Order: sequence, then structure tokens, then C-alpha cells
Amino acid sequence: MTLKELYAAWKLKTLKLSELLKKGDELTEAEVTEAEALNTEIDALEPKMEAAKRLEAVHKGLSARTALIEGLDIAGAGGTVVAPPVGGLKNGDNPNEDGDDTDDGTGSVFATAHTTNKSTQYKTALKSGKVPAYAKQAKVRNLPDGEIAFRMGMFFLASLFADPGAKKWCKLNGIEVKFMRETNNTAGGWLVPEEFDTMLIILREQYGVFRKYSYISTMTSDTKSIPRRKTGLTPYPIGEGATITESEASWDRVLLVARKWGVLAKYSNELNEDAIINMGDDLAGEIAYAFSKTEDDCGFNGDGTSTFHKIVGLRSKFKNLDAARTNIAGLAIAASGSWSTGITLANFNSVVGLLPEYARVRSTPTWFCSQTFFNTVMERLMLASGGVTAAEVAAGRREKTFMGWPVQITQILPAAYVADDIPVIFGALDLATTFGDRRGMTIAMSEHLNFAEDEIAIRGTERFDINCHDVGNSTAGGVTAAPGPVVGLLTT
Repeated sequence: MTLKELYAAWKLKTLKLSELLKKGDELTEAEVTEAEALNTEIDALEPKMEAAKRLEAVHKGLSARTALIEGLDIAGAGGTVVAPPVGGLKNGDNPNEDGDDTDDGTGSVFATAHTTNKSTQYKTALKSGKVPAYAKQAKVRNLPDGEIAFRMGMFFLASLFADPGAKKWCKLNGIEVKFMRETNNTAGGWLVPEEFDTMLIILREQYGVFRKYSYISTMTSDTKSIPRRKTGLTPYPIGEGATITESEASWDRVLLVARKWGVLAKYSNELNEDAIINMGDDLAGEIAYAFSKTEDDCGFNGDGTSTFHKIVGLRSKFKNLDAARTNIAGLAIAASGSWSTGITLANFNSVVGLLPEYARVRSTPTWFCSQTFFNTVMERLMLASGGVTAAEVAAGRREKTFMGWPVQITQILPAAYVADDIPVIFGALDLATTFGDRRGMTIAMSEHLNFAEDEIAIRGTERFDINCHDVGNSTAGGVTAAPGPVVGLLTT
């Protein structure tokens, strides 16, 4: 079968499997069996697709080399490539060899003659393994500098496009282009090297909030159970000659299950030397932003449904404690009305007052809200309190604080008033939540998904879980109120 036929079969089976899995727990036994069979068939198709893709790349490279040998003007710049001497090519005469018997990238996915200064620098870099000067000077938006963007771009070029020159460059720089498949994944891909995986994690921490402030637990397997101390030993008064009353510390478990997530990024199929830097920078930024947004959404808004991979976020965790909201120990309740009329400074005082002292000692409590909430509620109350100069307001814009505690903006939280909602959370996320990080992001590429638009689709996958395990209790039935290390404000 051709790559196109293999892809069509793969897409059909994947869509069928996706439709089945949408039913969740409603699947019948027969449908479960069908889903397992589809998954096995998909696993069998993907190595064939990979082999067909590699063979297609070989054909492309051969066509480009043949064109050079025949003296065709590949670049379309008006010149011609010198034809090989009579009697065949010697080492050093072949434009693809340059005296080292290895492919330097000519005839790769670029399919261009090296006529510009950047092209010359790129060709030299392929032979030497160095980063060209133009890359070091390039301005990038997401990554720290052009050199890192070039390195990441070369990895993408080698792994996704099987570009021979990029493969050689990665080998010279110790960047392993490694195909990886995990038995419980529905699709394989290329394992992102540790240096780039670390960079993507840093970007996710810049774009996201939950990962940055939560307690990170690295998962070395698909599941992880962490012991958590609930209560300690209890001292009792002892009378003369009396027996000491025995007490026990109690423990429970925080369970993490590595859940698989995926994103698709589109990129132009037109590649050149400049595109390597843009590709590394853009794809790193797009993939990191998409994952960080998902992580924030799950951590704050997850409702336990399949949309959130069964993760229950902080806001749902609070509400699930009790339908009678006044019983929830960790929530202060504002008066009825909109944000501008219902929320007062006294409400925020109540929120801060709920937070246990240990959360202030063991961590740095932080406010979490949307930019709209900060401007229309917090900033409004600060300005209305009097004694605030324009300079102080401007300073607050550089580093947001409220009532002496830092404010962290996340646009995942509400940007408009809704009744029975929690628009702001305060406390120590690292004491209340655990972020299970199952490393090993993988990437894969398809030239067929957006064929009509002349775009390639880059798929990134990662595996993580979030457990919001401590938001306090409900006081129903005369239970003593015990707020957790995070508290919040509820609208009525």
C-alpha cells in the first residue's frame, strides 16, 4: 500500500475508535472488544506508515540529486549547475559530498541551490556541526535565543522530515533522533530529547500557572501513589500512676494516573534556511502554550468528565464538598449582585482569614484570578480605599499584589460575573495539589492532514495528571470547620 492509502486506512480506523471512546462507561462488551481490535490494527499500521514515509523521503532526495547531476537549475535563479565530468564523479566533485562522503543536506526537503550568504552558512554548518552566525543573531519570540531555536528546528527537521543534512548535524551535536512507542499509547512518535523537553517545560511554566505553583511529582510509571499524612499523634494528660492513652497517626494516599494529551500545530510546507529558526521557535511556543492552557484548565476548572480526562479541578472540588455552600469551610461568600456591587474589601478579608497559618509558614500564599477580575474588582477596591498615588498604581501594574500577597493572572478563571461561582482562589497550591509529570513528550508529523492548504500537521503528546487533594472540609452534621491550604470567594 502507498503512504496515502495507509494514511486513509489509519484515519478511518482512528475516527472509528474515537467515536467509540466518546461513549466512555456506556460502552457495551462488544464495543469494548471492537475498540481493542481497532487499537491493535492502528498499532500495526503506524510502523508501515513510518517505513513508507522514509522511503518517500529517499525518493525525494534521489530526484533532487538526479536533477543536480543533469545540470538543472533547481533554484530558478537563472544559473545552471555544472555538469559532472566525463568518466563519472570523484569524491569532492559531487555537490552532495564535499569531500567527506556524507550527505550535507543538498537534495533535502529544501530543494534549493545554495546561492545566498545564509545558504552558504547553513551548508557550512551541516559539515561542521556548528550553529551558523545568522541563527545566533536571529530574534525569536518564545525561546531564549536564536541558537536554541536553530537546535530545536534541526531536531524537528531531522525527526519529522527525515532530512539527511539535519540528521547529520544532530548526530554531530549529540542530539538523538529516537523513535519511541509505548505499548499503552494509541500512536507513536519521536521522543523529544531531554534538553528540548526541559525547554518546553520551562515555556509551559512561563505560559501556565498551575504547573508553576503546584507540587510537581515526577512519574516514572503510568501510576503513582503518594502517602499523605492526615492526622498526627495526640498527647493526653497523665495522672500519677495512670496508663498513657494510645494514639495513632493516620495516612491516606494521593493517586496519580498518567493521562495522555495531544495537540496539533499547523506549519507551512515551504521550508528554507530561515524557516529552521522559525520552526523551532514557533512550534516550541505553540506546543508549550497549548499544553499549559490545558493544564491550567484541568487544574482550576476540571469537572471530572472526559473533557478533562476525569481530572477534578479546584473550583469543582470546592463545590463538590456540599450543595449547601455555607457549609464549605474554605469558601467566603460575597453578597448577592454583580462583581462591582456584591464584592467588598471585607469579603477579601474573610478569605484571607480562612487560610490556615501553616499555609503561610510553609509556602507563599498567592491570589489566582483573571485579568478582568483583578482590574474590575481588586484594583477598583485598592483605588477606592484612598491614599493611593498614580505612581503606586503604576508600580502595581508591574508586579501585582493585593492585601500584601502576590497576584497571579490566569485567563482560565472567570472573566465575567456568574452566580454560585468561584472567580478567585487564594492560598498555597503546592500544599493542596499534586501535579504528576510523566516526562517524555513525543512528536509526529503528517503531510496529508492539511494537504489542500499545503501545510504540515505537527502532533505533540504528553502525559500528566493533577490531583487536587486538600481543599478543606464541609461542616455539615456538626463537623468542626477545617479550611485547607487553598480557600476561595463564592458569588451568590
